[in-house]
Amino acid sequence: MLFIASRVMLFFATNKDIPGNFVSWLSLIALEQKNHGLESVWSPYPAAYTWLNFFLFKAVDFSVVNFWLMFKAINIVSSFVILLLVYNLARMYGNGSQGTWAAITYTLLPSDLFWSVIDMHVYDPFASALLLLSIYLMVRENVISSAFVGAVATSIKVYPGIILLAALKLWRGRRRFGFVALFLFLLLAINLPLFLSGPKMFMSTFFWHSGRPPWSTLYALVEYLRSEPYVPTIPAYIEEEIGGESPLGYYFVGITPGWRPPNPSIFHIPVEPQPIQWYNAVSMLLTATIILAISLRWRGFGSIQRDLSAYALAMLTAYFLWNYGWSPQWILYLSPLLLIALPSLKGLSVLLILETVEGIAYPGMTLLKSLTNYWIEIYWVMVLARTLLLAMVLDAIERGGST
Repeated sequence: MLFIASRVMLFFATNKDIPGNFVSWLSLIALEQKNHGLESVWSPYPAAYTWLNFFLFKAVDFSVVNFWLMFKAINIVSSFVILLLVYNLARMYGNGSQGTWAAITYTLLPSDLFWSVIDMHVYDPFASALLLLSIYLMVRENVISSAFVGAVATSIKVYPGIILLAALKLWRGRRRFGFVALFLFLLLAINLPLFLSGPKMFMSTFFWHSGRPPWSTLYALVEYLRSEPYVPTIPAYIEEEIGGESPLGYYFVGITPGWRPPNPSIFHIPVEPQPIQWYNAVSMLLTATIILAISLRWRGFGSIQRDLSAYALAMLTAYFLWNYGWSPQWILYLSPLLLIALPSLKGLSVLLILETVEGIAYPGMTLLKSLTNYWIEIYWVMVLARTLLLAMVLDAIERGGST
């Protein structure tokens, strides 16, 4: 009841800007697909989601308002699915009361309230729900279903692919072989036809991401302190809302290509491979190193069921810690797993502080900009704090797994 009441009240209290900028932007991509062919359009999202976006728009006859309602409904339902999974997984690892408290805590988390109900800029609640569902099915030892859900989740958002690492590390024998083989087969079955229909458009997503400047991370802070203005090399990296005040503004938030100024034509111009920058190389090296170190040092939590959630959390945290970019909605992948894998006081404290830090960074920073001239300094302090907190999550997993 608390979940339903809070979401209904927030929905009607905050969603007055129908259909919202993000949905309007998604509609531009769908119309480009309609006019030029699905295989002739790319977006900053994986091809599977770009195609899914088109068919969802087509289902409502390309009505932006109806798609807005569908998009919002999917996010809210996804949030409810996560709630049920958090409750069931926490109860399986602990007891009934632990599951209840985990569910209540998740219901009140600002990140879920904001990104699932208030804001309309992401589909991450859906991807996060699929990731957690795949982990739940793995815990239940349902190899076929978990591989299927995991492959779908990884196709629309790359991060859920960490479940493959969890299966490789924690499962043995026929179960491991079956999951890995089926997961890779399904991943190929979903994405190979999309690749063959338009290889350049399929790869444009990845080429575009590799050429982005760092944002909201230590790498971005280094570039900011060096006062190195970011100069967009192709139209897909231009966003006046970010770079209008200063070319250094690109280091604060991620780019939404073709949004401002509206330029949907860029989505049927393939992106070529971009030069590797120092932050690309350092990010890949550090991420690979820490993932390898965690895998080699892993001692476990005493049960394969809890290990699956903890190991998935460790892999995600390692990736987010050293990735050269950070978007605030990515906390949606970490929060449920923190409640499940680290139910201790330390785990809950880190989660609540992380939620506070992210809330100050966004959306809080939009308010702070009008209240103080030191908002830039506050923003970078939040970036440093988040980096420290992610490191603390890894430390808590390491210590928890050695007891």
